[in-house]
Amino acid sequence: MGDDKPITGPTAGNAESAAGSESGAALSGSEGGAPPESHENLPLEMKKVVETHMLSMHGVGPAAHPLADKLNDEHISKILDIAKRNNDLARKDRKESRWFAMFCVAGAVAFLVFLTMYLAKSHAEVYEELLETIIALLGGFGGGFGLKSYLDKREMR
Repeated sequence: MGDDKPITGPTAGNAESAAGSESGAALSGSEGGAPPESHENLPLEMKKVVETHMLSMHGVGPAAHPLADKLNDEHISKILDIAKRNNDLARKDRKESRWFAMFCVAGAVAFLVFLTMYLAKSHAEVYEELLETIIALLGGFGGGFGLKSYLDKREMR
């Protein structure tokens, strides 16, 4: 589309008739009423517009969005700034999530250490039951998680 060669092939007749219908009114008054038989007499910018329009009408090329011509360097800079800010926010969110998970694990470990120190000496039976319950819950959670990941992997094959 960037070169100045005329369109050839099955769409050449359609492009020529469209060029005549789109620009016929503008050229007929300025060139003495001669009907434009092809788009060769058009300026380069007008040729590109006609070719793009014809190709998008026939489904050959992508349809040009009306805002695409108005997009400039300032808009692109704004889009890149917004993308950078989104990346920074996502990175910050991941970092905060990791810290939160670490504090939850540290809290759970501290609770277990406290229970061990407090209950192991005076209430050994209660401590054993509590420890068995905690291990069963963690095992059930881990087993369910492991089973789900195994089934997901098997389905993907």
